[in-house]
Amino acid sequence: MKIPTMPAQIKNTVNKAADFVNSRNPREKTMIIVLAVAGFLTVYYFVMSWAVSSVFMTTGPRLAEAGRQLSEIKADAKNKPAIEKKWTDAKARFAKLESSFVSINGVPALLENLSKLAQESGVRILSLKPSDSGVYEGSYQRIPIKITAMASTHELGMLLSQLEQDATFFRVTDLKITANPLETRRHGIELSIETYRRTK
Repeated sequence: MKIPTMPAQIKNTVNKAADFVNSRNPREKTMIIVLAVAGFLTVYYFVMSWAVSSVFMTTGPRLAEAGRQLSEIKADAKNKPAIEKKWTDAKARFAKLESSFVSINGVPALLENLSKLAQESGVRILSLKPSDSGVYEGSYQRIPIKITAMASTHELGMLLSQLEQDATFFRVTDLKITANPLETRRHGIELSIETYRRTK
């Protein structure tokens, strides 16, 4: 195996430095060695300081970000019961709202319920006509219903109140009242309402 040789220029420089040191007296040799060691330590210190500073500048922001994330995790853990309660309440509200819409095959039962509400209010229904609007909003279909009836203002008010309080969602979209020459106490009523039917 061939051992690599020192470049001639460096070798000459080393030899000259050695000759220079050897030509000095013992006191001067000691001073030269001390200065050389001090110089080496100084250079080593600055090199190490630069390396440490470089590492700190690189990792410092990462450590700060990691600390921020840790604080957020601790805050989330602290607020976990409140977050879980809000989530449970939201699911309960959604389930209640979901149940207020008509089921996929629930239109016949819906019409039966409307007839029952009208009867309880004293409103005499002449016609009850749902229509397929063809309007969809997400997973729900809008179901318009037109009611033609005879009722006094008091009976009509009772029906509207029952529609508002019913478990099924209803929204009044139009209301027309006309005089009835054959029965002054009761009026002709044209009531348009709408509800929503779940499609799945």
